[in-house]
Amino acid sequence: MDPDVQGSTMNDRKAEVVTALYRYSDLSVEAIADQVDADIGWVQGVVDGLVKDEALRLWLDQCTAKIEQVMTGNVVTLDVSKTALDAAVLMAEKKIGCVVVTKADEPFGIVTERDIIRRAAATGVLLKDIKLADIASQPLVVGRPDMNVEDVTEIMAENKIRRLPIVSQNRVVGIVTASDLAAFLAPSRRKGFALSVLKAVTRSRV
Repeated sequence: MDPDVQGSTMNDRKAEVVTALYRYSDLSVEAIADQVDADIGWVQGVVDGLVKDEALRLWLDQCTAKIEQVMTGNVVTLDVSKTALDAAVLMAEKKIGCVVVTKADEPFGIVTERDIIRRAAATGVLLKDIKLADIASQPLVVGRPDMNVEDVTEIMAENKIRRLPIVSQNRVVGIVTASDLAAFLAPSRRKGFALSVLKAVTRSRV
C-alpha cells in the first residue's frame, strides 16, 4: 500500500477514536492524545472540528424551531375605526410599541409609535382626529404559525420590517419582533457556542 494512503487511513481511524473518546468520555485532549498515540496539536484540531459541528447543530436547531415557540400571543389589536389617540393610550398602558389594526376582526395593517409621531408632527392634526385606517402600514406582511424561525427571519429581512404578525385563518394569533428573534437566537450564537468552546478548553487541561 502507498505510504501516503496508509498514513491517511491510519489518521482516519485515529480521528474516529478521538471522536468517540471526545463524545463519550471526560478525557482531556492530552489524555486522548496519549490514548491514540497522536500529536496533541492534531488531536486538538479534530476536537476543534467537533466543537464547530456542535455549534452548527445548535444554530440549525434554533433556526428550524417553529415560530410558535418565539411569537408573543395575546396580540393587542384595534379596529380601523379607532384613532391614533386610542392607539397611543393603549400602547402606553400595555407598554408595547405597536398595535395590529383589524377590519371586521381580520388583520388590516399595523401601527407603531413612530407612525403616530410622524403623522402628528407632519400634519399637526390632533391624535384624536387621525384614524388608524389612514396611518396603518399596508399591505400587511404576515407569517403563519407553521413557519420556522429561519422562514420568518427571511420574510422580515426581505421586507425590512421589525414586527411580523402571525396569522391563522384570517385571525391574528401572535406577533414576532426583531427583539424576540434576537433573544431566541442569541443562545445558539453566543452561549451555546461558548459552552461548546468552554468544554473543549477544559478538556485541554489535565
